[in-house]
Amino acid sequence: MHPFPALAALPFRVPGPARLHGFPDLAVTETEGVRATLRHLEVSELPVTVHRDAVLHPLGPWLGAWWQGGAQDAEGRFIPETGLYHWAQSVPVASLQGGAPLPPQETLDESLVWGGFLPAHHGHFIIDSLARLWRWPVPGARRLACIGKPDEYNGVMWDMLAKAGVPRDAILMLDRPTRVRELIVPYPSSLCYAISSDAWAATVRRLGDAAVPHAVERTEQPLYLSRSRFATAGYARGVAGEAVLEQVLRQAGFAVAYPEELDLAAAVALVRRHRTVVAQLGSALHWTAFTDAVPAIIGIAATPVPASYLLCDSAIGARADYIWGPDAGIVAPGAPAVDAAQHSVALDVAGVVRQLESQGLLRPGTTIPPAGRRPRVEAQYLRHWHRILGEYARKRPEDAAFPAAQAAVAARLARLGG
Repeated sequence: MHPFPALAALPFRVPGPARLHGFPDLAVTETEGVRATLRHLEVSELPVTVHRDAVLHPLGPWLGAWWQGGAQDAEGRFIPETGLYHWAQSVPVASLQGGAPLPPQETLDESLVWGGFLPAHHGHFIIDSLARLWRWPVPGARRLACIGKPDEYNGVMWDMLAKAGVPRDAILMLDRPTRVRELIVPYPSSLCYAISSDAWAATVRRLGDAAVPHAVERTEQPLYLSRSRFATAGYARGVAGEAVLEQVLRQAGFAVAYPEELDLAAAVALVRRHRTVVAQLGSALHWTAFTDAVPAIIGIAATPVPASYLLCDSAIGARADYIWGPDAGIVAPGAPAVDAAQHSVALDVAGVVRQLESQGLLRPGTTIPPAGRRPRVEAQYLRHWHRILGEYARKRPEDAAFPAAQAAVAARLARLGG
C-alpha cells in the first residue's frame, strides 16, 4: 500500500531507467528493480490537511530515537501525512505506533505549519527538509513545527531555509509533546527513495534563485565535485584513489571543487555555470537539483544507484549516466566484503578513466599518474584492509591460499600511494 493514497491519485511519470555503464548484474537488478515504485508527481500543488487540537511529538522516548515522532489528531490518532517515509511501499519510519505517546507538556494557542523532519545530512536535507516548503508562507501561520538536531546543522543548511523564506525565528524545533490550536499539514513534495514532484523542483529552484539572483554565464568546462576533503572523519565514507582521479581530471581541463568548502551562493552558482557535472555517488550530486538548466550528469558509483538519484534527475529533466567505479579486486578469500555505504572504498581509477573516455569527457589513452603523497582517505582505507588481513591471518593461519591473497592485496594497496 502506498503510504499516501492522496498522493498516489495524482498525475505522475515514472523516471526513465538509469543509464548504467559497467555495473555488475546484481547492481543493475537492485537499482532497476525499484523503478516501478517511483513517482515524479507532475503537480505544483499537493494536498493540505488541517487539524484542530493536534498534539505534536518530537520523538518517541518509548522507542529511544529522535526521528520517531509525528502528530496526533484531536481523537489521538496518528496523522499519516506527518510521518517520515523512506520508500513508497512501507510503513512510516516515524509514527506514534509501537508505544503509548506521552501526554502534551505544553499548549500553544496558534496555527503551526508542519515542517517535518530536518536531518543533519546534506543530501537528505535537500530532499526531506525542503519537502513541505512548497506551501510556505501560509496565511495565518507564522511558524513551522519541525523535528531535528539544530546544533548539527551547518551554515549552508540554515541558509537554505532562509533563502526558502524561513528565518530561524520562524522555526519551532519541537523538544516536547505540544498541543496546538491548529496544525496545517502540507503533504511532502519529495519522499526519499520514492517521490519527487514539480512542487519540490520549484521549491529548490526558488531557493537557488534567491541565493543567486543574477544570471550565471554557462561554460562547457566539465565540473568534478570531489568528496576527498569531506571524507576525513572516521564516520565519513571516502573514496581511496580519488586524489589520483582528480589529477587526471585537472590535467584534462576539468574544474574541481569541494562542495563542503562552499557557501550556498557559491555552490549554486557553480552547478549553474557548468553544463557537465561529474561526482562520486553522494550528497554532492544532489547539488544538481539547484541548476537552472538541464545539465549532463555523470555519477561514479561504488554501490547500486539509490532511487533518490533517479528522482532528482527526473525532477530537473535530466537523464544521468552512472558508471561503476569501485576496485572490486581488493579481496581476500573468506574475508568480509567492504560495505561501501559505511566504509571507504577503493576506486578503480583506470576503469573510471576508460568509462569517462567512452562518454567523451576524456581523450582516448589518457595517462594515469602514479600515486603520490597518501591522503588521509587512502590511509583510512589502508588501515581498514590491514585490519581485515590481520584478522584473516589469525583465523586461518594454515590456509595455503592466504599468502598469495595477502600479496595481491598489498600490491593493489600500494597503488594508493606511499
